[in-house]
Order: sequence, then structure tokens, then C-alpha cells
Amino acid sequence: KKAAFEQNNFKNKKIEYRIQSLAAFSNLEFLYVENIKLDASSLIGLYSLKSLELNYCNFEEFTSDSFRHVANLEILKVHFSSVSSFSHIDFRQLLHLKWLSLNKISSLTNLDHLSPELTVLKITSSLSQRDLSVLFKKIEHLNYLQELDLSHSNLGYFDAKYLKNMVN
Repeated sequence: KKAAFEQNNFKNKKIEYRIQSLAAFSNLEFLYVENIKLDASSLIGLYSLKSLELNYCNFEEFTSDSFRHVANLEILKVHFSSVSSFSHIDFRQLLHLKWLSLNKISSLTNLDHLSPELTVLKITSSLSQRDLSVLFKKIEHLNYLQELDLSHSNLGYFDAKYLKNMVN
């Protein structure tokens, strides 16, 4: 129920791997992908997938319904990958998402559509004070949030007023 796909370097020559379809692994629950070209159609048929971790991946294209086929996803981690904006991702399709970890993103749009059941949100990107203000407006509906990680945001200060709507 677990799969890991990683690309290796042989004598400094990168060999490009591409995942085209994982549909044969319909019972797969955990998928870790590193240094591999991936497109949204690779996720078709992974209805049992609960955890998806994408590190250093080169995305062909993610569309608004890219995660439609992994609606049971509870954990999504995207790190050091070639996507900087998730504005085109429809997070409303991920009703069971409890853990979201993103880095190197430039757009915080669509975060207001995150599952209200989200308990962990990690955004490790350079965020400005303005970005932070936008972020907290977009996530104030996350009543079950237990962990918020904004490390590497390069903020000079943090104003506690952003947390006022998150305290019960």
C-alpha cells in the first residue's frame, strides 16, 4: 500500500523519469515521488490514496480538477517542486485534507477553500506582512487547526492580531 519513486543521478547525468499512470495501484494509500516528471493524469485511479508527497518534482500541468481522483487525500506535501502557485487548484475537492505542507509558493489564493478539518498547515515561503494578512483572512475558517508553520517567511515581526480569530 506504499510506493516511492525517486530519480537517481548517475555520474552527474540526470536520467529523466516520467510517471504517466499509476492506475494499476488503485489500493495505494501512500505515495512519495521525488525528482520525477509528473502530470495530473498520473493520479487517475488512485482513489484510496491518503498521503501524497511530491519533492523536487517537475509538473507538467495541474488543472483545477487535478486532485479530483484523490478525493480521499488526507496529507499533501509539495516541496521544492516546479509549481509556485496553487491558485488553479480546487482545494474543495480535498474534503478530507488534514495536513497541507507547501513551500516556495508565490500565490496564496484558494487557501480559503481548504477543508475546515485541516489540522496542520505549513507554508515555508518568503511571506511579506501583506501576505500574512491575506493568509490569516483565508484560513480563519480552519477551526481544527492545531499547527501553523510559517518558517522561512523572513518576517521582521509578527503581530498577534492575526491570531485573534483563531483562538477559541
